[in-house]
Amino acid sequence: AVELHGDLTQAQRLDSLDKFKAGEAQYMLATDLASRGLDIVGIETVINVNMPHTLASYIHRVGRTARAGRRGKSVTLVGEKERKMLKDVVKNGQASAVKSRVVPAPIVDRFRARIAAAEQDIKDLLRAEKEERALSSAEMHLAKAQNMLKHEKEIYSRPARTWFQSELERRGAKETDLTSRLGGGGSGSDQQSTKLSKRDKAAQKRKVLDPDEHKALMEQRFVGREAKRAKRGKRITQFPPERDDSASSSAQASGAGAPAKRKKKKAAVASFDKELTDTSSK
Repeated sequence: AVELHGDLTQAQRLDSLDKFKAGEAQYMLATDLASRGLDIVGIETVINVNMPHTLASYIHRVGRTARAGRRGKSVTLVGEKERKMLKDVVKNGQASAVKSRVVPAPIVDRFRARIAAAEQDIKDLLRAEKEERALSSAEMHLAKAQNMLKHEKEIYSRPARTWFQSELERRGAKETDLTSRLGGGGSGSDQQSTKLSKRDKAAQKRKVLDPDEHKALMEQRFVGREAKRAKRGKRITQFPPERDDSASSSAQASGAGAPAKRKKKKAAVASFDKELTDTSSK
């Protein structure tokens, strides 16, 4: 048997695939890494140790067999928790091609005991693989350090990698391209039919304006805000003082012969928005 998963290097993955294709290994233990992009002739059976979480993942897994009109089988071990996913598979497939079989409990217990007996061997194997990966990484770093010491002068004498455009030239090219897209030539119908992408819209918002253009834009926004405020009703910011009827009647009785003095009208209390924008009284 060979294995195929993400912890292997590219060379190890290719070696596993070559052995499996050549028939040197009869079984391949793989993760979802092998569910897409592999077309290996001669795969007769795909065994799912657990049910995938989505129907699309299930289709990609079992699609490694029965390719190009060939025949193939798919066996999936399903528990009570995966019953809903199994119903979706049966619903979206051919019911006549799906066969179910209940595994007796004694058989499950027998294989569980075999797995438990091999647990220590599996741990030793995983530890050996971990040590092998650490040794390979150390050898790679050692080879890199030796290469640096051996060819140090040649490496440091190489010119620094530079882009064919500087950062300033790249910005200028972007602005020129944006200007040509927004209004640089072409008929009006062509300009209307051209739709800006999200990147162009964001670049248009970030475009730096001249001081005069910025000032005009601020004044335009201010006039717009003032028009909105004028449409709204004034807010009540202060209640008028309460009148004392007894005090006013006594004052009129005491000064009956004297001419009544005209009281100055108090200025109406302006709203908060009016005070901020009105500069005539300041």
